[in-house]
Amino acid sequence: MLAQGFFSKSKLGTIAFMPPEVLNRKEHDHKMDVWALGIILCTMLTGHIPFVSPRSVEQTVENICFQELDFRSKCWDGVPMLARHLMTQMLAKDAKQRLNIDQVLKHPWISPAEETSQQDAHLGNNI
Repeated sequence: MLAQGFFSKSKLGTIAFMPPEVLNRKEHDHKMDVWALGIILCTMLTGHIPFVSPRSVEQTVENICFQELDFRSKCWDGVPMLARHLMTQMLAKDAKQRLNIDQVLKHPWISPAEETSQQDAHLGNNI
C-alpha cells in the first residue's frame, strides 16, 4: 500500500487486482489501492471477479486495460445503481479519473445523504 504522495513503478501482486497503470508499468500511486478495493467490492456484490478470463493471463490483462464493466450480465441483477456508479468510478481505467479513498468514503452509496432510491433513480441512465 502506498501513502498519498508516494509513487512506484514496481509490479507486484495478484493480476486480477492490478490496475491498468501497474500492468503497463507506468508510475502509480495510492489510487491502485482504490482499484483493488473496487475489484473486491464488485466480487462481493456480484459473486464474480471482473475482467478475469478463463482463457489466459494475457486475456485478463487485456480485459483489465480495455474492457468496461458490463452491467447487462445477470450477476448485476439486484446490485443498486449507486453501487454500480461507485464501482465504475473506482475502476476507472485512467487513474487520474479514479476516485481517491476520501471520495469513495463520501460516495452516496457508502454515506447516503438522502433516500437511496431517489439517488438510484437519478443515476439510472448515467451508467
